Amino acid sequence: MATLTINGRRVKVDDSFLSLTPEQQNSTVDEIAQSLGGQQEPQRSDAYNQAAGEMSAMTQAFGNGPEGNPVADRQRAQYDALPEWQKPLVAAGDTLQLFANGATMGFGDKAVAAARAPFTDKTYEQELAAARTLTQEARNRARGAGMGAEIAGAVATPMKLAGKGATLAGRFGTAAMTGAPGVLARTGLMAAEGAGYGGLTAAGNDQDIGTGTAIGAAGGALGNLAGEALSAGVSKIAGKFNPKVPPMGVDDLKAASNAAYSRAEQAGVAFNQNGVNQLRTNIIQDLTSRGYHPTNEPGVKPVLDYLAKVGNGNITLKGLDTLRKVASNGFQPGNQSNNATLTQIIGRIDELVNAADPSTVLMGSNPQAAANALQEARGMWGRAKKLETVQELLDRAGLNAGSAGAGGNVENASRQQIKRLLTNPNLKRGLTKAEQDAARKAVLGSRTQNAFRLAGGMSPTTGKLTAFLTGAGALTNPAVGVPAMIAGYGAKKTAEHLSRKSVAELVSLISSGGVPEPVMKNAIQLLAESKRDALTRALMAIAVNRGNARYNEPNHQEQP
Repeated sequence: MATLTINGRRVKVDDSFLSLTPEQQNSTVDEIAQSLGGQQEPQRSDAYNQAAGEMSAMTQAFGNGPEGNPVADRQRAQYDALPEWQKPLVAAGDTLQLFANGATMGFGDKAVAAARAPFTDKTYEQELAAARTLTQEARNRARGAGMGAEIAGAVATPMKLAGKGATLAGRFGTAAMTGAPGVLARTGLMAAEGAGYGGLTAAGNDQDIGTGTAIGAAGGALGNLAGEALSAGVSKIAGKFNPKVPPMGVDDLKAASNAAYSRAEQAGVAFNQNGVNQLRTNIIQDLTSRGYHPTNEPGVKPVLDYLAKVGNGNITLKGLDTLRKVASNGFQPGNQSNNATLTQIIGRIDELVNAADPSTVLMGSNPQAAANALQEARGMWGRAKKLETVQELLDRAGLNAGSAGAGGNVENASRQQIKRLLTNPNLKRGLTKAEQDAARKAVLGSRTQNAFRLAGGMSPTTGKLTAFLTGAGALTNPAVGVPAMIAGYGAKKTAEHLSRKSVAELVSLISSGGVPEPVMKNAIQLLAESKRDALTRALMAIAVNRGNARYNEPNHQEQP
């Protein structure tokens, strides 16, 4: 039998066809073409037919199935040939089956086999092979949708368990850790959790548990790193849209303080004789316990004189605040006993005001609100005075620098003036620890800042000997001296910028009340950060599922 290609179709003819004359062969081909319908396609060369055959073989080998599996191609073709009304039913069944397989990490097929074996004539191993064959057939039919369903199942289980507290994410205080140590700590925990899921997945699919555990650990670590990066990236981008709130200046703080004082006065709070006597008794008892003597604690006497002036009468909230100011003004640098005693007296005054005990209040409908307003007023006024002091020191630094030769030592003059906040007891009093640390940073500088400061000595604007020598070198060897002067000038400007930045941080800190101002985050930032652990857990589950699937080929496939 001979084979001809006519109108794109392969037709077998009797061997006698080869013995016909060319005219007879053409006539026979025309007859066959007419019976097939249409016109004969042009005759192809042997090389073309060979190439077409090879392409056809490749198509049969690879098809559209996973990794060129002809079994998958056939099963997909069988699905495509189903009536349209059956396809959604089959697809839904495949999706649920693969979701369950991912959620159970492969143990679902084992559970089905264990449940069926006692009631059939097959062994557990035969039932398990049949169940896994059905699962693989569902993969072959569903393809990408099936992979998505299996991944969704693999993610659902750790997410559900985490909701019950069964997770290592954020444990041992790592959730609140910041910077690289926090990322590394959380990555280590997620690697451990991923190792557990990887081992279970390998066991559920009868694969090597050691390999599955290693894949899970790597997936957990990579998932956490990716989740951390995504969360931080989204939060950072979203933070760009937050409005910038300018810090309050001296005038703003004083105005806020006056407004708070007005609210406190308008409350009309006054303390009765019982409250005054209680305050006096507490102060005297404290002084007796401390061994008070006017010579050792001279700042205490004005407080006692004020209390004696009040006598057994009543005292307003404003009067108590005045008494507190008298005590505060009695501080003396270096006299620790005096200052400690006055601090204790101030504490007793605040105790009476903040308690707002009805038995000590003579009048005023809301003494607690008045006390809060008074506390706010003091805080605002304290911020204003500290900020005013810093600005005076910086103004003095500018004057000193401007009057010194070339005027190129603004940075050094600022350091010298800010240093007084730390060395002068009167200026240091009232600074919070955070404010003191910020002042120390502004004075001492960072390593980078000091390096630029040293290099800036070659700037021609410093008036230093090194600058003179550099200038002299520029005259004798311009190729070396001129670049050195330019570099020195750039280093000096960089050092000054870093110094101004440190001072600005100190000013902002004082303006915000002596504690780092809380960063106001928008809803997207809060969502990205709050879902960080959930995101890393989901990525971990995906990495574990796909890692095991890629490393281990299915053990149970239908043979062609």
